[in-house]
This record gives sequence, C-alpha cells and structure tokens, in this order.
Amino acid sequence: MNFCIYEIIATILMAIIIMAMAGCWDSVEIESRAFAMAVGIDNSEDENFTFSVINAQTNDDESEDGENISADGRTLLEAMHRLDARSSRELFLGQTKAAVFSTDLLEDGQKFRQALGLLESHAEVDRMITILATSADVPDILNESPTEDAKSGYYMVNFYRLAPKSGGLSFHQTLESTMADLRLTGNTFIPLIEDEGKAAGAAVIKNFELAGQLDGEELRGLLWAKSHACEGAVLGENIPMTVRRHRSSFRFNEKEGKLQCVVDVRIKGEISRFWGNAPASLEYEQLITEEIKKSVQTIQQELELDALNLRRALQKKQRGLYNRYTQDWEESYKEMEIVPLVRCKIVIK
Repeated sequence: MNFCIYEIIATILMAIIIMAMAGCWDSVEIESRAFAMAVGIDNSEDENFTFSVINAQTNDDESEDGENISADGRTLLEAMHRLDARSSRELFLGQTKAAVFSTDLLEDGQKFRQALGLLESHAEVDRMITILATSADVPDILNESPTEDAKSGYYMVNFYRLAPKSGGLSFHQTLESTMADLRLTGNTFIPLIEDEGKAAGAAVIKNFELAGQLDGEELRGLLWAKSHACEGAVLGENIPMTVRRHRSSFRFNEKEGKLQCVVDVRIKGEISRFWGNAPASLEYEQLITEEIKKSVQTIQQELELDALNLRRALQKKQRGLYNRYTQDWEESYKEMEIVPLVRCKIVIK
C-alpha cells in the first residue's frame, strides 16, 4: 500500500517536472511584443523590397505606438528581419488584420509570388487577413485614419466594418481567397484603396501580374454576374434603391457560328416610403445593364481576361459547345457576345 502511495507521489512530481521543463521557456511576454495591425509591401528604391508595419514601437525614444516603420531588404524576409531589429519589442504578426501591396510591386509577378508565399507560410499570419492594393504611397495608406484623433491605421484595417456596404465598390478579398483564385486560374482581383481609405475599384491580376485596373462601376459591373456579390449596393442618383437580393446565372448559345453568353441577373430592390411611389424598374435595369456592358468591354476586349471563368461554366452547362470551342478558347472568348438580361423587382418599405 505504501509502495502505491510512493508511486503516485513520484508520478505527480515527475509530471510537475516535465511540465516545468516543457513550459514557455522561449515565450515572449505580451509587454515585449509589438503587435502589427497591418503590413505593407512595396518596391524599394535601393533594394528589392520595403516592408512596413503600423503599431510597432521603435528603439527611438521619440517614437510612439501606432507609428508606421519601414525597412528595406534584398529579400522580403531580410526586410522583415531589419524592421524587427529596429523595434524595441519583438514584432508579432498574429494580430495583423490587413496586408497592403503597392501596384508597383504587383507589376512584378516574381515579387508578388514571393510576398504572398511569405505571408502564407508565416506561422503567425492569419489566412483570413484582408488583402488590399494601392497606387498611393503604402506607408501613407497604413497611417490613414477617419479623423485626426483616431489611431493610425484604424480606419484602413477596419475598412469593411466601418465603410457603408456598397456592393462591388467595397468587395472583400482575403489571403485565403486570393491564393485560391491564383492557384485555380492565375488570375484574381484585389480591392484598390486611395488616400483616406476610399475604395477605388480593383487591381486586376492576370497570370500573377498586374494587368490593369477597374474603377468602381466596372468592378460592380463584373460582380453583377456573381450571385449575392452586390447585395447591399445602393443604386440611383435621384431615388436610391438598396439591393436586398441578387441572383445571377449563365446561359450559353451558339449564334452565327460564335458563342453567346446570356448573363441572367435578377434583383430585388427596396426603396424607402420617404420617396413616395417607386419609379419603373426599367430605370434600375438599364443602370445595371450599362455597368455590366462597361465591365465586359474592359475585361473581354482590353484585358482579354476570362474574369467570370466562363470557360468552366460552359464546360458544366454545355459540354458539346465546350468541346467545340475550347481548343481555341482565347479567340472564342474574345469573339463571344456577352448579353446582360437584368430583371428588377422593387418593393417599398
């Protein structure tokens, strides 16, 4: 019996010793960490990369939390290490909410891949962080705030929570969704922001490089073809209509020896009783149709990009047509007639 007691005591002591030895001996106290709210990645004038963060305290006595600090490096990892060395605390990316890429960097596919690869492989970085692009100065964007009294970067990293929802004018892209798009097609769209955190459309990535930009209306014109994407959008200059339900689908036909794609868009909109009788739905149907046509002109003829992944949709819906046109898809896509068919139902609340 005594032997059992001694054995139990010995087991407990051993467990305590093991727990102590396996404790957080290499951990960093929370007071010693610099929590980066957002990171920025840009080309460097002298080297390859500039890496910037906000809310990291530097070694300078005059610096304050919330300040943007940057460092250059031949590789992005080297730039990160140099920046970490400038901070009086250990840089921590586990609380990072957004990553901002300069359009200059996006023009270099190799650098863009390296930057995405580092973010994706970094153990601390959340795969659901917001991905943004800007043609403005990246450190300035990181330091933008809604008011002079607000903390630096607060507005930018909370862009989607604070800004009124406006459909395609403020669509959301994460690290995970960006990587999924690129792995599937090599193409994606990254939300563009201007100074003061304003939405400016989207950067168009084709074959992992910046191919062009869409303005706000062109972006929303593209997103009308994707179900739910424009729910919350507000349309109309005189009498605003809020989109409450948005459904889209594709139909394919053959017309005069060429493909035809009908983009069937169905909208349920809501107008406040304040405005009185609702105007004819035709006004909003025409507005949406024009946005789609403008977007199609840009992505199909200027960028020559199958942004709606119509090839895959054709394969699922019309296998016979797919087999006939897939061999020379680039030419077939450029010659395809894309026809918007918009139907809008309005209710007054």
